[in-house]
Amino acid sequence: MLRDIVGDWKKQGGECETVTVYCPYCHQGMAAEATLDIVRTKNF
Repeated sequence: MLRDIVGDWKKQGGECETVTVYCPYCHQGMAAEATLDIVRTKNF
């Protein structure tokens, strides 16, 4: 879902930022791209 949002945003010329997202179960982190709006609200 986040991947689709970011992909569509990039196609429209939007800026993205790389963030670290953690699994709620095992707490393993992974890098992901997110739109700046998502980063500001920490909605990931």
